[in-house]
Amino acid sequence: KTTRCISFLINDTLAIDCGAITSSLTLSEQKNISSVLVTHSHFDHIKDIPLLALNFFRMKKSINIYALPDVNSAIVKYLLNGYVYPELYQLPQDKPTVKFHRIIPLREYKIGKYSVNAVPVRHHGNTVGYQVRDFEGKTIFYTSDTGIGISEALKQISCQLLFIETTLPNARGDYAQQTAHLTPKLLLNELKLLRKSKGELPRIVVVHIDPFLKKQVEK
Repeated sequence: KTTRCISFLINDTLAIDCGAITSSLTLSEQKNISSVLVTHSHFDHIKDIPLLALNFFRMKKSINIYALPDVNSAIVKYLLNGYVYPELYQLPQDKPTVKFHRIIPLREYKIGKYSVNAVPVRHHGNTVGYQVRDFEGKTIFYTSDTGIGISEALKQISCQLLFIETTLPNARGDYAQQTAHLTPKLLLNELKLLRKSKGELPRIVVVHIDPFLKKQVEK
C-alpha cells in the first residue's frame, strides 16, 4: 500500500488524480466515481486512467475527466491513443466512455455536489492544485506536486484541511528545488510564510512521500 501512486477519493464519487484508483478500489467501488480531477500529466498521477476507462466501458458508463487542456491532450496522445489503450474518448460512438472537460485556473466550477477551483502551483509543466468545497462549506485543498512558492498559491484560497506534498528528505534539498518538490525544511518555511500572511494554518496532511525515503522524511 505504501508504494502505490497518488489518488484521493471524496465521498466515493469525486477522485483527484488517478494513480491508484483501479489498484485500490473494487469494480463496484469504481462504479460510484463520476468525475476525476487531474492535476498534471506525470505518469504517477494518470496511470490508472486507461484501465478505469476500460472498466467503465465494460460497465456501459461514462467518466468525466477535468484537467488543463494540455493535460487532457497528453492523456489522449500517450494513453488513450489506440496503441496503448483504445480511444475511449471516441468509443462507443453514440456515448463515449471518457468525457474530457477543460479547466481554466482560478475559475469556480460546479462538479456534482462540489465547487471546484484549480490553482496554479509550481512544478514541471502546467500543474494545478484543487480546492474542493461541499454544500456545507467544508473545504479541502490538495497541492499536487509542488515546491517552494506554494505559500503564494495558498494565499488565493481558504481551506480547513490541506493535503501538501513532501516528497524528499532535507538531505535532498537541492534536488527537491531542481525538481520542484518539498522537503520537511522547505515545507516548514512555506508554512511560516503562509501563517504570516493569513494568521493561522489549516489542518495539514503530508502526502506524496517517496516510499524509498520515507524514514528519512519522517525524521
